[in-house]
Amino acid sequence: MWFWFVIAGVGFFYWVWKSSERFNRESKSRGQKPRSSAGSESYTLTVSVQSTTEKRVRGKDAAWVLPGETIDVAGYQISAGLIYVADCRPDDRSKWSDASLINSRLRVSNLAVQPRKGEIGYWPSYARLSPSHRACYLEWLASGRNDESIDTGLLFVFFYGLERRVLDELLPLREWNNELEMIRDEVTRLLAMHTESGSFQGYAGSFLEFINCFEADCTKSRVVLRLPERQSWKLPLDIRMGLGQLVKDQEPIPPDWALAWVLNEPAISLRTPARRCKPEFAALFRAIYEKRHNEGLRIPINKTLLKVDYHPASSSLHHVHTHLDLDLPDVSALKRPIDKLGQIVAVTTDLLDGYSRALGRKSSETMGSFLMGLLPPELLVRGQEPAVVETFRSYLKTELGSDERKLLNYRDVIDGFEPLGDDEPTRKHSEYLSILMENLGYGIEPDVRRGARTPGSNSTVCIFRHQEPSQSAKTQDLKMAEILLPMALMVSASDGESLEEQGLIDRQLELHAPSTRRRLEARLSLLRSDPSSFATIRKKAKELSMAQRQAIASFLLLVAAADGRITKDEIQTVSKLYRHLKLSPDSIHTEIHALMSSKRFGTGSDLEPVTVQVAGEKSEGYVIPSESETSEGEVVLDTELIAAKRKETESVLSTLIEVFTDETPVEDAVDTDDDEANDNADELTLGLDASHLSLVWELLRLEEMPRARWEELCHDAGLLPEAAIEAINEAVWERVDEALIVESDPLVVESGVAALCRRMYE
Repeated sequence: MWFWFVIAGVGFFYWVWKSSERFNRESKSRGQKPRSSAGSESYTLTVSVQSTTEKRVRGKDAAWVLPGETIDVAGYQISAGLIYVADCRPDDRSKWSDASLINSRLRVSNLAVQPRKGEIGYWPSYARLSPSHRACYLEWLASGRNDESIDTGLLFVFFYGLERRVLDELLPLREWNNELEMIRDEVTRLLAMHTESGSFQGYAGSFLEFINCFEADCTKSRVVLRLPERQSWKLPLDIRMGLGQLVKDQEPIPPDWALAWVLNEPAISLRTPARRCKPEFAALFRAIYEKRHNEGLRIPINKTLLKVDYHPASSSLHHVHTHLDLDLPDVSALKRPIDKLGQIVAVTTDLLDGYSRALGRKSSETMGSFLMGLLPPELLVRGQEPAVVETFRSYLKTELGSDERKLLNYRDVIDGFEPLGDDEPTRKHSEYLSILMENLGYGIEPDVRRGARTPGSNSTVCIFRHQEPSQSAKTQDLKMAEILLPMALMVSASDGESLEEQGLIDRQLELHAPSTRRRLEARLSLLRSDPSSFATIRKKAKELSMAQRQAIASFLLLVAAADGRITKDEIQTVSKLYRHLKLSPDSIHTEIHALMSSKRFGTGSDLEPVTVQVAGEKSEGYVIPSESETSEGEVVLDTELIAAKRKETESVLSTLIEVFTDETPVEDAVDTDDDEANDNADELTLGLDASHLSLVWELLRLEEMPRARWEELCHDAGLLPEAAIEAINEAVWERVDEALIVESDPLVVESGVAALCRRMYE
């Protein structure tokens, strides 16, 4: 009996002695000042380990296998390394063994089976894997870890080993070495390969940030910039450290670092354009940032220092706590720089909004490079624009040469940018192309953005240079000229345009601003090659006031009279145009009479008696006053009266242009209920009358229609075919931002727009 008491007492004192020795050893270890590479005291590193691997497994110690060392596990030859392997007998507490440890004594199946999703649990370990899953894991290791389809749980088993090696063994050495670099490269490779696992991206990404910061501090080097996708609620560690280094050294924040900041700053909301158009957003942000802050934003040093805590993913390392105190300012604690960057983000996304919305439409696939017309001008800077834009810029420069404007075939212009093959250019193609040309410093007429019809592939267009943004050439400022110039050319061309008539029309352009004048000169060149029809003029003339119509009528007579005489053909043309202006043709004769030559008709400022009979001579009949030689039906005019009338009319026209530009339609106030009812009715009818609406329904039913059939239906409805297409497209455009009818033969409807129109009536 006493024997057993003695044995128990000896065992108790031995246990107390060993415990005391362990306590002293751990206390001494905790009390040691951490070593610092290069004598640095920039941060402190604390690694607290409560237990060791050797105490969790029995048998031989676990071996860390480096790359290049080949090891055989259950017949699998593994040479890629970076794993822990042991030959040991697990005890009853094997479930607490290190999760990454490959125990060669555990059974491995001959058949490798990929685990089903969630089958191996949230915290997997090699010891808990089934034999078939172990075979799958070893097969993946033996193949060089290149299979992207490997289960995420098995991927984490490997990752746990990397964590243990770095945190438990390499980090306490406080020096950067080749092995850490190998582990970092492998984690980077796996992150790029397994992008679909958000859990792995989060844990491995944080681990990589920690390693990068440890390297930068050990080597006293700058953090390498990267542009990660936003994945967490806080600014990534390596970005915070890199920004802190710049602020501490009082250096400006470069554009790339500012971009990395805004892309990952939780306080800055990124709208759809920033997410959908990532390359364009990055380039435009840099351009605006450099314009506002030149070398970069300068931030004063703040007092809040950067503190880093890393929490391992491995359940076997929950006892390991790693904490870094860095002697760097923490920029994430600042508000003012974030507000300034947020303003630039807002401007950038606003400028990209149109391009982003167009890119998000289903029809964007058919538009190809034409969508680049919606890119902001800042992205089309010479030498930095996309290759297709650079080629198009060279084409326009070559075609114009030293000329200010030039007539070209529209197909040639399209092919100079992006060939469409046998397809006809749609209204969207023409719109985006005109915007792109404008941003490159060129213009095109006709311009569909200003109400013109979509040019056919064989149509003639006029390209021209411009030095100012087109916003200065507003549509309202062009409306009178759009009506006046075609009419004046018709009058001039009725008997062959004379130099005097041409000069009078050209001088009319001088009433406009330079940007508008360049566009009108291009339109004038185009009209001289292809005069407008009376149908187009009749439609546009409806928008004019009576004062504007009378001023235009007076100018038309001046054009006819510019060469000192008005022919019969000119009078007939002016009469037709008077009818389109809803003016009485009878007034033409009154106007002409006021301009007649005083020497022929006895009127005007130089009125003098006409010799009928010499005094003293006997009369032998009626003597007719001598008449100058003129063509039949031709009227000779007084050039001085014409000059005075021209000056008066041009003054009136100049005033009317200013009034027309400043006009703002005033809407009458209506009852709210009536207004809502009108809006609903307008939505159902697309704002069209019954005649146009019946054409829309017929098109929606057939989806395509021969142009001859379309003209027949328009004739029955009392509509002009081309005008009907424009009216329908404009009405649909206001509601869905796309045209319904594609002008070709046969006419076809855009399938996506047609579906939207049908749903409006369902």
